[in-house]
Amino acid sequence: YTADGFMFATLMGANRAPFAGRDPMGGSPEEAHRAMSTGLSYCGRWRMDGDRLIHNVELSMFPNWLGAEMTRTCRFENDRAIVTTLPITDNGKTFVFELVLQRAT
Repeated sequence: YTADGFMFATLMGANRAPFAGRDPMGGSPEEAHRAMSTGLSYCGRWRMDGDRLIHNVELSMFPNWLGAEMTRTCRFENDRAIVTTLPITDNGKTFVFELVLQRAT
């Protein structure tokens, strides 16, 4: 998150398997699927509206998010910001994700 209102998020699973080759745009269909299913990134403008943190998605690994407005809640505790998604329901299951950010010094 920058002071001029831009954010970039890259979220990856632990212990991601490498591709057999060195070409980052290559790989087998299975390698590409594994990489896409264990990572996500997006970026765009952000703004606060009360306790709501709003991301306007300009680029994303998941093309369906392009142009979307994503709302999170945000609370501050000492030198941390806790960002929480609104409930997400997929295939009958509901998830809430929480990200704890600590200011770098």
